[in-house]
Amino acid sequence: VKIWDGGEGTVAEPFKINGHAYAITSGRANHDVVHTDIEVNPAHLKPGGNTLTLFSDTDHHGIEVLLPGPCLVVRYSRSER
Repeated sequence: VKIWDGGEGTVAEPFKINGHAYAITSGRANHDVVHTDIEVNPAHLKPGGNTLTLFSDTDHHGIEVLLPGPCLVVRYSRSER
């Protein structure tokens, strides 16, 4: 996930996948681009549509997802294909 990190404000869990929190910010509101690779628990994904949420309660620029947006790479073992 590539973001503009303007800070979470008072939000404890600003980024979630299907309601499960993942850390994607620097935690310092450094007002810069931050690229974070995270390992998503496969149990947090569901067939079909999944919901990604991003929330910040800062007065100005908080957290902004940059293009091309979140990218998800799914790897399967040969036995799961």
